[in-house]
Amino acid sequence: MMMDKYANVTQLGQGTFANVCRGINIDTGCDVVIKIVTNGNTTFRAVAQKELTCLRQLDHPCIPKLLEDFVDGNNLCIVERYEPGRTLRQRLDASAADTSGPAGGIAVISAAHVRHMLTNLLSVLDYVHSKNIVHFDIKPENIYLCDDGRVLLLDFGISKILSRIQSMSTAGGGGLRGTLLYASPEQHSREIDDDDYEDDEIPKVDVWGCGAVALEALTGARIIDVSLDPHSREYKKELALLKKGEKDGQVWSVEHVLGWNAAQEPRVPTLWDAAPEELRQAIRRCLVNRHGDRPHVASLLQEPCVTALKRMPVPAPSPAGPRYFSATAWRRPRSRPRRCRGCSSRAASTPSWSSACPAWTCTKRWRAGCTTRSSW
Repeated sequence: MMMDKYANVTQLGQGTFANVCRGINIDTGCDVVIKIVTNGNTTFRAVAQKELTCLRQLDHPCIPKLLEDFVDGNNLCIVERYEPGRTLRQRLDASAADTSGPAGGIAVISAAHVRHMLTNLLSVLDYVHSKNIVHFDIKPENIYLCDDGRVLLLDFGISKILSRIQSMSTAGGGGLRGTLLYASPEQHSREIDDDDYEDDEIPKVDVWGCGAVALEALTGARIIDVSLDPHSREYKKELALLKKGEKDGQVWSVEHVLGWNAAQEPRVPTLWDAAPEELRQAIRRCLVNRHGDRPHVASLLQEPCVTALKRMPVPAPSPAGPRYFSATAWRRPRSRPRRCRGCSSRAASTPSWSSACPAWTCTKRWRAGCTTRSSW
């Protein structure tokens, strides 16, 4: 079985469509992430196949590297390179739990990290859109902050390839394509389902998602009040205002969102006012309610507010995320001596696995400190 080539397979989490595990490739010693989708569910299988189709077309530093995919028994497995770090949602939850931290118990990250995240997201989306692919589900759970400072865009399972897919509805038919809190007004109103909706306008839903995520990461404010009963008059009124942009003399705007969020968390306006003006302006441009007035990613990257953000210093990498398992628990046996490429000395019959170095090491390298990072 193909899964036999991976050791220390440990579950990291469970998504809507797949179980996500981490393991080690026995042949290469590399850490990998394995998405395991049950073949029996045709909907989940279709979503996984769509993600595979997208990943095979994409090659970008801010998109997980697809290593292989295979069918193992009744499961479809997608293998990607593992990157140490954690999702934006995990970062926000950690900030909310740390009441003595700089955020004071609010689910936010620093303005510098929001700026860095937003500019990276816009850059990778510019590349993705150039391949005629729309992500459709920009949210904190799909944004991965690596320990080395890189920002990865995850989960292309419900993305749309414009040249191939004509219908905007989901596999189940008629449902909201995306996530409620970060969906654009045209997604909520199903306006993009209309036959006369231009394909070149569809990528703007990702621009809205970037703005919604950046606003939440900066201030803790959310576009929709999830504390309201979805069947209540207040909820329906807010949703109607979001869809139409104007209702009963009230105009939807970022300031309107900050206003009702401030009623629940008074520090929201303070966090917004403390951010650089260029960052606030970039978020406003992402969150233009009428999709016809909202810029495409390519044009937004050329606007003065975003170019100014890109010129600002890169912040220090975020703190390392939690460690899920240690590679030292597994050793690969060797039946005969091998030679170390780092120091050229002969190795013991069973080279040791070192937590300090991800390569197979020889006795001299381990004892004398051969520093060349190479494997057998």
